[in-house]
Amino acid sequence: KTATQVCFSVQDLRTTLLAISPDLTKVALLRNKSMILIHSTIADDEEPDELNLNPVSSSQESEASSPEKDDGSQFETNIAKFASFSPDSTRLLVSCNSGFFALIDFKTEYETSSEDLIEPLGSDITAACFLPDNRHIALGTSDGIVRVLKLPVRTDRTTQIETVRHQKLHSDAPHILVSSSDGGRLASYSNDGSICIWYLKADSIVMVYPNRPITNVESN
Repeated sequence: KTATQVCFSVQDLRTTLLAISPDLTKVALLRNKSMILIHSTIADDEEPDELNLNPVSSSQESEASSPEKDDGSQFETNIAKFASFSPDSTRLLVSCNSGFFALIDFKTEYETSSEDLIEPLGSDITAACFLPDNRHIALGTSDGIVRVLKLPVRTDRTTQIETVRHQKLHSDAPHILVSSSDGGRLASYSNDGSICIWYLKADSIVMVYPNRPITNVESN
């Protein structure tokens, strides 16, 4: 394999790195806790795409313009925790502290979020990943449940997100979640010390309790 090096300079020191797309053409940065900037690594002169996790209404703007409330921070409820690109680099999933997630599709420029879920999560998101088909995501929440969600079809006008599978896999929040390369299995590691392998087609579960803490889980 040929090694590839991508050098990318960001002048705004208020930003932190959230994710890099698998094809190395996009970088997602976080600014001020809730503003996502998506930069292109192949067109440095382009302005970054922006995704505001806390859109401010006109009434809030007038309040935020007062001297004692000039930063708008009193309106921030969704603070980004982590983000991941889809395997084909065309979608970005951003998960927040409040159980809110946002999804941007770079092909259609559609934006969907947890507000489009048919069944609300009801708990904070602690882990997330895309499945290899680019049309499903897996979410782990603080109640120990792992869900598989089906994303809207790009040709549809609907933005509803459907939960197609869910299981109570852990007694505590999972904080690592990965999919196998064929999408047939999900592996999760929880704060309760357990590793769960969920075989999606058979709907069977294998639990493992390692003797020492796990810091990373990889699929192959």
